[in-house]
Amino acid sequence: MPAAVLCHPWGRLGGCMDDHVILSVRNALVEQGFLVCRFNFRGVGQSSGSASFTGVSERQNVLSICKFLLDGAPVAGRKLAKVEKIVLVGYSYGSVIACSVVDKMEEIVGAVAISYPLRYTWALVCWKSSKYWDKFASSKKKKLFLYGTEDDFTGKDQLHAAFMKLGQPAEEGCYEGVNHFWVRGKQQLTSRISEWVSEVVN
Repeated sequence: MPAAVLCHPWGRLGGCMDDHVILSVRNALVEQGFLVCRFNFRGVGQSSGSASFTGVSERQNVLSICKFLLDGAPVAGRKLAKVEKIVLVGYSYGSVIACSVVDKMEEIVGAVAISYPLRYTWALVCWKSSKYWDKFASSKKKKLFLYGTEDDFTGKDQLHAAFMKLGQPAEEGCYEGVNHFWVRGKQQLTSRISEWVSEVVN
């Protein structure tokens, strides 16, 4: 059974697994029959520990979740279906973390970056932005890079230029009139993600 792990925006600015974009993606993928896991990074909501300033601990959170799914650990007393392939989906800060670990496990077959905060990544992960971006860009796994033309933090030209530096295979989605927070355009976003994830895992 294919699974998707969803990573939320920066917790220090209120990001959590109940973010409206994360919930919309969750709903769309569940409708397609995927096992979907959303979670709070350490120090967010009821998750234990403290948020890091480097993203190192959060990267480990993602890998721990993936291992949990692959091991078929029970949830609420019920054993999960066997997971063989995982797609990572990150939104804003979550995309920085998710995309940086795409090559850490063979079972992770691709990653989706929604509104990658390219201009301010240095502040979110304490100057590890180049390192994390390079891990994503150099991966030979499938990548989907999505953003709006009115992104509040990174201009569309800069985002397109970044996409052009991604190693193949990579696909781009640029949505007219959409900002960083996806006040509009969520239906287009979730449809594209559902279609792409279905292709990647089959």
